[in-house]
Amino acid sequence: MFEAYKDDRLMAAFTSAAIDRWSGAPKDEQPLFLIEALYESAVRCGASEADSLRDAIAMSLRFTINEPISTPPKPEEIELFARRLQAIGRLAIRHRATSHRHLRAPLKQINRALRSLNKATTSYEAINRFEYAMSELGAWADQYMGTLLSDER
Repeated sequence: MFEAYKDDRLMAAFTSAAIDRWSGAPKDEQPLFLIEALYESAVRCGASEADSLRDAIAMSLRFTINEPISTPPKPEEIELFARRLQAIGRLAIRHRATSHRHLRAPLKQINRALRSLNKATTSYEAINRFEYAMSELGAWADQYMGTLLSDER
């Protein structure tokens, strides 16, 4: 466990497992694993588990959505989006996000976006479904700017 204190107050706490996940992740997925480590740290420091998980998923989505994409998307762009959305899904599974009712809708939308991505190289309709799903996810994520970096816990 790695801990950081400010005036005897725990401000951040990371396990070696979180750091191992981050350092072992592909370079383009490392920011998502850092967000997950921030979530775990926030909870260890007293933040609400449900709110922090929502904020972590929202922050991960904003990071992913802000990635530039061509029209039509190039295969490597589709691959990047798919890997990042899958990483967000794994974060949700690891932390039992489906047990939080308010996260079920965005998690379903992530799955829809992934299914659309699988066909995006061959179908303009799939590209449109993917873009729609991502815009819906972006609108949801923008509601939760997050407190993962806050010292107000």
